[in-house]
Amino acid sequence: MRAFQRAAGGAPDGLQSRPPDVDCGRILRGRTSCDRSTSFLGTDSDRNPPLTSAMIAEIESAFRLRLPARYLELLRIQNGGYTRGFVFATYQRTSWAEEHVPVSELAGIDPRISLPIGLHNLWNTEYMTREWGLPPRQLLLAGDGHWWISLDYRQRNDPEVWWLDTGIDDGLRLAPNFDDFLSGLRPESDVDPERGVLSPGRLA
Repeated sequence: MRAFQRAAGGAPDGLQSRPPDVDCGRILRGRTSCDRSTSFLGTDSDRNPPLTSAMIAEIESAFRLRLPARYLELLRIQNGGYTRGFVFATYQRTSWAEEHVPVSELAGIDPRISLPIGLHNLWNTEYMTREWGLPPRQLLLAGDGHWWISLDYRQRNDPEVWWLDTGIDDGLRLAPNFDDFLSGLRPESDVDPERGVLSPGRLA
């Protein structure tokens, strides 16, 4: 079992994240659902079936975990897939970049009977945890094996959001909960295409 014990990261105390230009901000404020045309999610390459209460109950029972309400609200609009292109500022270097990580996809929930399962599916968590030596009590939201973004339930039932780097057995807390994680997302256009870092002023 790998350690993944790096200190928590994310925005320094007192520093507020700039709201994303394209996001489900209304969902975060609990007012209404996102219109599909301005959804957090983009391409649905896996074509997971529409989310149902039975799907949620099955996976929560299997992992003995409760999924965040805002995450489920996103999946009710579209059950996983590629996002419209976001990054999350880390304020310290990761294996991906100097001060951000990609948020280009989000796992949905597809029934286990549909195995072999697609790319964006929480049911991949059990296999990928064994395959890559990940810590326990994770649900994998995104990643390619060398890195993952996960819901981390090791400390509490309301999960933190973590960056797990399997290449160097390292981990970084991105946000204390899923709501704060969504609030901290920035559009990919904030990244300087030549330098691969967030443009000046984007960290404030």
